[in-house]
Amino acid sequence: MVKGHRLLFVCPTSSPIGGVQTWLDQLSSGLEKRGWEPIVALVHGPSTNDSTGYKVAHPNLETVTIDGSTMTMGARVRAVMRTIKRLRPDYYIPMSVVDAHDAVCALKRNGDYHGRYVLSLHTNMPTQIADATLFQPFADVSVNPGALTCRLAEWAGMPKSHIFHVPNGTSLHPLHPQAAPQQPLRLAYVGRLADVDKRVTDMIGVVDALESMKLKYQLDVFGSGPCDEILRNAITSRSVRFHGFVDSISLHRDIFPQTDILLSFSQSEGFGISLIEAMSHGVVPVSSKYVGHRTEGFLIDGETARLFDIGDTAGCAEVVRQLDRNRGTLATLSQDAHKLVTSRYSWERCVDGWESALLSSRELEPRTVPAIPPREINEGNSLASRFRWLPAGLSDTFYKVKRRILGIPDAMKQGEEWPFDTRSFDVARLAAIEDLTVQLDEFIDSRKASIAKPKASVKPGSNGLIA
Repeated sequence: MVKGHRLLFVCPTSSPIGGVQTWLDQLSSGLEKRGWEPIVALVHGPSTNDSTGYKVAHPNLETVTIDGSTMTMGARVRAVMRTIKRLRPDYYIPMSVVDAHDAVCALKRNGDYHGRYVLSLHTNMPTQIADATLFQPFADVSVNPGALTCRLAEWAGMPKSHIFHVPNGTSLHPLHPQAAPQQPLRLAYVGRLADVDKRVTDMIGVVDALESMKLKYQLDVFGSGPCDEILRNAITSRSVRFHGFVDSISLHRDIFPQTDILLSFSQSEGFGISLIEAMSHGVVPVSSKYVGHRTEGFLIDGETARLFDIGDTAGCAEVVRQLDRNRGTLATLSQDAHKLVTSRYSWERCVDGWESALLSSRELEPRTVPAIPPREINEGNSLASRFRWLPAGLSDTFYKVKRRILGIPDAMKQGEEWPFDTRSFDVARLAAIEDLTVQLDEFIDSRKASIAKPKASVKPGSNGLIA
């Protein structure tokens, strides 16, 4: 390994499948081949953060585990701090684990971490963009797969010179043949079965509409998540099959070559990696007009995909019916989708971009570390909050053992032993960020990468909130 090239990622383990997980596998493998040393810290908890299951699904990653079972917020933050101090990474990249951001901010304030803190945003969801306003003053650089996300990082306060746009990639494949006209259309959904950002329960309305049309089709659903049981109970059609988790090799070898259309119902996407993976085989996306698709520019209605309004389940079903009736149109879309992706995206290009961004961060003007922490660390009713003279590690261990012996359940449920975000922002402020995000996406000409000034005057306040 090359000295000065150790990376530490921190990621949740509540779902082993998804775009971020694929990206992490490919980036880690690509950088390791170039002499870098990527390490992935997997958070663990008593509910759904299962580090063991994640390792099974991603066996090629070099991993360490950070156990958050029965811990308070302060104890979780200190557990991450200890991992950072022990591994001493040159680059630190927390992924959707908000306590991992607090940890590096505390170390930088104390002068105990001198590597590069990389703020990498893989979503345009208002909660995480709001959190970016809190943590960006401590970050050295922001590297993001989405062009719209880069604009939002700049709005959050990150200097433009410290922001890098590195699109995700895909492996490249031959164009596969479409199903014969007399055969049922082969539809698929691939990804997390979640509703907050993926709106996956829209699938129920789409299936109902397709059934009422008497359309012959086969829909295969690949993925896991909190809405798994809801979907299985609500969808009883024999034309729909649920397969659970599927690895990347099987996805490209067995699934996409036998698929005509990929369905996507998302509200917002930081990039949409499953879409370009499907397009690399010639699979045609039938997708919602999710926030971010205009800016990125690979989904062009009537050219590389067919699009419908967010939440319009009847409109989605109607698009599928039109493509079933016009297989020639479907074939043309397939060819153009395949051509666009193969000319623009690859994992080699993605790794090139990340390597360049990380090395460039060393040449940037250092940012001044704020004296005030991004937020208060809540100790709960632990020894650390009552006896501050005790060593933090000792009080954390005592509190953890005490809760286990007494059988006290963790306060966080549904996999939130390691929360994704701070939840420090009220509904009105989050709605303002969402409105701004939509405006930015609508005003950006995706083909020319130009941007017009949005009408909204939404600004982050000096305390990280929206003024």
